[in-house]
Amino acid sequence: MDELIEEELIRLCGPKGKHDPERGAKRHGARQAKVVLGGRKVKARRPRARTTAGEAPHLGAVRIRGPAQGADRGAMLAVLSTRRYETALEPTGEHGSSTSRSAVSRRFVRGTRERLGELMSRPGSTAAG
Repeated sequence: MDELIEEELIRLCGPKGKHDPERGAKRHGARQAKVVLGGRKVKARRPRARTTAGEAPHLGAVRIRGPAQGADRGAMLAVLSTRRYETALEPTGEHGSSTSRSAVSRRFVRGTRERLGELMSRPGSTAAG
């Protein structure tokens, strides 16, 4: 994961320690953050960057939310119990968080509620009952 982030920083800011007047952004330190990897949140070093205008550019390799939520719904719909959710995740080599039964259940309920709201707000949809 660190390699993906570094590649994106090099593309955006240029190689570390090399001055380039044509670059569009510059490195701006780093912080610890949790990122989604293999369906769970793991701690990772998250570098920061700033554009020449002082804005924070989007680093696509660092995604704080995303695949874990989709993995939750897929696992629940495949009748995987919340107790066994962590054992079904891809191995990452690190201990992750947000894999407890209650965390998985909360994300499933929230995602289902959002999806149902989207479906019901479409033109022509009617509520049963």
